[in-house]
Formats: sequence, structure tokens, C-alpha cells
Amino acid sequence: VHGATAYTTVRGPAGSLEVGRWHHIAGSFDGERVRLYVDGKLIASAVSEGPRRTTRLDLMIGGDVDGQNRLDSPFHGMIDAVRISRGARYTSETIDVKRRLERDENTILLLNFDGKVGPWIVDESKQQRQITPQGSPSLVPAD
Repeated sequence: VHGATAYTTVRGPAGSLEVGRWHHIAGSFDGERVRLYVDGKLIASAVSEGPRRTTRLDLMIGGDVDGQNRLDSPFHGMIDAVRISRGARYTSETIDVKRRLERDENTILLLNFDGKVGPWIVDESKQQRQITPQGSPSLVPAD
């Protein structure tokens, strides 16, 4: 999370993720603390200084962008779904993990990656944004 003066980073202990196995990963920021959850359990947290800063750069799912909006630090793996919410969705020690993410009144973006409409990925939030894939990602049927 990019706070008022610096980034706050949280990392789980080594071995928190098992290669070849699906994991539910969630991050939450309530204005004071950044939290990281894996498979429904809080595994790391840190205090964050000041309000979260925003940027005019593009949001890149599965990577970061540099100052010129170019892909940087790409993720090599599979992503089943992404939900971005207004406010802190999680603040407790454990959270309820669902196989399929659902929209509610706080959902800003919801991508279940079930399919494309033309060249776009379907945003299931009320905003129904047109999400354009970059590079050559593949949609793979769930097991």
C-alpha cells in the first residue's frame, strides 16, 4: 500500500504458498493497518503511515506498471478472480473464503475470469468496465 510518505509491504512466512495448489489471497487496508490473508487466515500485517495515496497510472492485474504505464514485474502463474472493494473488507484474524467471488454494494471491480465478450474481460461489478487484456493471457477452464 502506498501511504502518505512511503510504501507499506507485508510478506508471509516462507512456505505460505504451495506451488501447484490454488490459494485464496486477500489484502486489506483500513487506513491504519495493511493485512495479508492466505486461505482465510491472517498471516501478516503492518502499520501504514497516513492515508493511501492514489495514482493516475493504470491498474495492472498480474503485474505492476512503471512511471510510463508499461508492464513491470509480471506475475507468472494463474489468477482465478480479482475483487477490489471500497473500504476494508477484512479486519479479523480469519475470513470466510468462497470459491466464487460475489458482488456487493462495496465492490468496485469484480473479475471472475470466466470468459471474454469480444476482446474484453467481463467486469461483474455495477460499473461493468471494459477490461482489456494485455500481452497474451489465456482463459483456462477450472478443474
